[in-house]
Amino acid sequence: MTKAAHADGRRRGCAGFTLVELVMVIVVTGIVASSTAVFISGPVSAYYATVRRALFADTADVALRRFTRDVESAVPNSARLSTVGGVTFIELIPTLTAGHYRSIPDPSGAGPTLDFTSTTGNSFQIIGPYDTPAVGAQLVIFNLGPGVSASDAYAGTNRRSITAVNTSANTITYSLSGGQFPFASPSDRYFVVNGAMTYVCDPVGGTLARYSGYAIQSSQPTSVGAAPLSTATKGVLATDVTGCAASLTQVFQSHAVVTMYLTLASGADSLSFYQEAHVPNVP
Repeated sequence: MTKAAHADGRRRGCAGFTLVELVMVIVVTGIVASSTAVFISGPVSAYYATVRRALFADTADVALRRFTRDVESAVPNSARLSTVGGVTFIELIPTLTAGHYRSIPDPSGAGPTLDFTSTTGNSFQIIGPYDTPAVGAQLVIFNLGPGVSASDAYAGTNRRSITAVNTSANTITYSLSGGQFPFASPSDRYFVVNGAMTYVCDPVGGTLARYSGYAIQSSQPTSVGAAPLSTATKGVLATDVTGCAASLTQVFQSHAVVTMYLTLASGADSLSFYQEAHVPNVP
């Protein structure tokens, strides 16, 4: 075989694509890819939208459950609401523990009663099971709320500091600074508190936050940039908040309803939620 024939045979065995064939393959591949993207983009977008909405639902569920639990366990008649600059403030006085005080003398003479007419009596016996309150915490008895200044825990007229707890005698001693408690509770109940908390729903900043661990104020705090909220413990419960509203409605003489409307949104996705907290207001 001559060198020319051998070279020609090698060229025929190594033949590749022509430029036209390569361009055709690229064009066909592009058409197939474009067609696939058209059919896949819809389901993929729907999947991510479903994920976002599920996250919204989970976030709102946790936040509103926490809000409901705090409202229902707060001191009766302690919820107060304000809206400033489109921001909603809901303040509560959390209950650390509660119990019943002795209002009628025991025949055997055991334990002091809570005498609302006495100017010197400053202790009472606890009736029934109880959680031991801490010295320095405060007692609240028969709270009628901000609308009744004579018995308002925010104003301090029915709030007294605990100075001693005798677990063997089941008695609580309290300070008489400010005088005796003004009114007796119809159910002989006392509440132990140690500060206030505020829920701040801010559609402008896009958050629902919980501020706790600050001292009870006579006036409701309505600024997160000023004390006491600026120095309180803050917990963000939800982000992407675009709408918020709350209301406090007296349903019956013994019960009220606190409602919360919450809207979460991101891009084109928006979900609104509604929560009711039924609270007893007979202290």
